Parts: sequence; structure tokens; C-alpha cells
Amino acid sequence: METTILLIGSEYSDAIVRLINAANSTIDILMFDWRVYFADVSSPVSLINQAICSAVKRGVRVRAVLNSQIAQKMLVKNGIDARTLSSKKLLHCKAVVLDGKIAVVGSHNLTSNAMESNFELSAVIHDGDFCKNFSVFFEKLCQW
Repeated sequence: METTILLIGSEYSDAIVRLINAANSTIDILMFDWRVYFADVSSPVSLINQAICSAVKRGVRVRAVLNSQIAQKMLVKNGIDARTLSSKKLLHCKAVVLDGKIAVVGSHNLTSNAMESNFELSAVIHDGDFCKNFSVFFEKLCQW
């Protein structure tokens, strides 16, 4: 059964952490702006980063494409296949696909402003066909 759940503003961080914690096999991420808040380990973005690192430790394959080389280095250091694109085009997507069957897409970046200050809207989409189409795009984007 296909379902869609809207995530408004700060609802995103709790929802994405729950979904990451429930992932069993794969997490693929496309993220325009991804920050690392080393000084604030309890920020919503830090909690998301911690959940991603925990997923890797329990055997989930996590791949990420992002623009930030700082975040990329932190992710690679934690066992994540994280890449930046070598293209003149900027990656502007904000999407996560979990286990090939749940997608989270919308306007949320992984930044404190997105979680706490901006008007943001994303959707959790339970649709296998949608996720398959995302995977085709993801694979072509980076030639995984």
C-alpha cells in the first residue's frame, strides 16, 4: 500500500532518525547542504549524523552524494561511501531512500536552519516504484 506522510519544519529530524534507525540494508542520500556541528552533539542534525553512523556500524550500506567536502570527509571517516560530484552542475536534491522502499524527499537540508528556523516541507513516501526510479537516478548520477 502506497502512503505519503508530510513532515513540516522540525518534524523532519525525529522522523528521519526513526527511519534511519529502522533501516536494515541500504540508505542512499542526496543532499544539497549537509552540515556537521562538532560543538553541538545534541543538535537535530548531529542526531541525524549519529543515526547514520550507527546504521553503518550495524551493517547498513550507506551511500551519500553531497556538496560539502567537510561533511563528506566526516562521513567517509565513519565508513560511509560519500562523494561530491565533479560537475559544473550543483547538486540541489534533498532526498533519502531507505531499504529501496521508503523515500524522504522535500526541501529539508541537513542544517540547523532547516530543522529549526526555515519553513520546510518534506514527504515520506512508501512506494516501491518511486524508490526504484530514484535508484536509477542515483546510480546514474555517480556511476556507482
